[in-house]
Amino acid sequence: MQHFPFWLALAAGLGTACLLGGVSAAAEDFPAVPVATATTQGTWETRGDGSRCYYDADGTPVTGEVTIDGTAYLFDYTGTQKTGWRTVDGERRYYDPETGELVLGWVESGGYRYYTDNSGLKETGEQEIDGHRYSFSETYGMQDTGIHAFSDGSLSYYNVEGEIQTGWQTDGSSSYYFSKDTETALLGLQEIDGALYYFGEDGKLVCSRTVTLDGVVYRADASGRLTTELTPITGTAQATAAQMTAYLRTVNPNVAQSVLDMIPCYLSEGAAEGIRGDIAFAQSCLETGNFTFRGSAVTLEQNNFCGMGVTSNGIKGNSFATPQLGIRAQIQHLKAYASTAALQQACVDDRFRYVQRGCAPYVEWLGIPENPHGRGWAGGAGYGAKILRILTAILQM
Repeated sequence: MQHFPFWLALAAGLGTACLLGGVSAAAEDFPAVPVATATTQGTWETRGDGSRCYYDADGTPVTGEVTIDGTAYLFDYTGTQKTGWRTVDGERRYYDPETGELVLGWVESGGYRYYTDNSGLKETGEQEIDGHRYSFSETYGMQDTGIHAFSDGSLSYYNVEGEIQTGWQTDGSSSYYFSKDTETALLGLQEIDGALYYFGEDGKLVCSRTVTLDGVVYRADASGRLTTELTPITGTAQATAAQMTAYLRTVNPNVAQSVLDMIPCYLSEGAAEGIRGDIAFAQSCLETGNFTFRGSAVTLEQNNFCGMGVTSNGIKGNSFATPQLGIRAQIQHLKAYASTAALQQACVDDRFRYVQRGCAPYVEWLGIPENPHGRGWAGGAGYGAKILRILTAILQM
C-alpha cells in the first residue's frame, strides 16, 4: 500500500474544510519562530510558480511564523509564504493576500469584517475602537452589522460594510434615529429638525397611532411626525381678572386682599411682553399652593410667586421690592423659556441669562421630563399639565 506524507493529507483536508476566518479549518498549525529582523541577513525570492520564500543568512528557507524587519510573515514547512487566514500556535491570524504581512487592525475577508489586536488575534464581544463601539461574534469574531443592542441596553446601527451610521436609518420596516453625538438610538419624545417624534423603548419610530405622554395626546402620522394641540405661552390671555379672582376665592377662601389686588398685574405685565398672564397666574397658584404658601420655600413678603431662585431645600429664593416687580420677573422668566424675542422692559429677572432661550414655547414643555430639549422650568414630571389643569378651572369660572 502506498503511503502519503502527513502534510499531503492535511492539504487534501483543506479542499473540504470551511475557510471562514473564525473556523479552525483542517490546516497546518504553524509554530511562531522569530528570526533575525535585518534584511541584510536574509533574502526574499519569488519562485517560478509565483510563490515567495525567504532565505536566512545561511541560505536556508525559513518556516513557520517569522518576523522580518519588524513584520510577521508565515511560511509552510517547504518555506513557501502563506497568506489569508492561518492557524498559528492554535490561534487564527490573517496574512495580507498581497504582501503576506500579518494584518493588525481591520480585516475584510470573505464578505465579513474582523478586528485583530496587536498580536494579530481576533477581537470578540463588545469593543471600543478609535472612539467608536463595535460588537464581534464571540465564536468567530465577525463584526455584527445592522441594529445591535449593547449590554447597557443602547442600540447602534452598522451598514453592510460595518460602518457605524447616525441620523435616520431603516432596518426592515422600522425606522430609527441615531444620535450623531452618542451614535445610539434616540428613545422617547424627541425634536428632530423642528418636528416632534416618539421612539419606543426598542428605538423604533412610532407611526400612524396616538401616543399619550403625561396627559398630552399626540397623533403620529404615517411618517411618525407628531401633532397635538400644545398650549403656547406667548399670546393674549384668555382668562379675565374676574375669573382669576373667582377661582382663587374658591380654592382659598382666606386669601389675603393684597393678593387679590395684584391679580390685574399678571395681565398687564404679560401683555407688555407678549406672554399669557393667565398662564403665569396659574403657575403662581401651583407654586404657592393657591397663595397659601403651605409647603412653599418662599413667603408672601418676598413677592416671589413662582419659586424663582429656589434650587434646593432650604434655599429661600429671590425677593422683590413690590408684587408688581415679582410678577414682572416671573413673566420675563417665562418669556426666556417661551421666546427668543427681546424684553420690552428692563430685566428684573436675574436668572434670565441662565435660560436657553426658546427651549419651552409650550406650557406642556415647562417640565424637564416632557421637554424634547431636556430643559425646562421644573424637574418634576407633568409640571406643565398641572398648570393647565389650574388654567382650565380658572376658565370655567
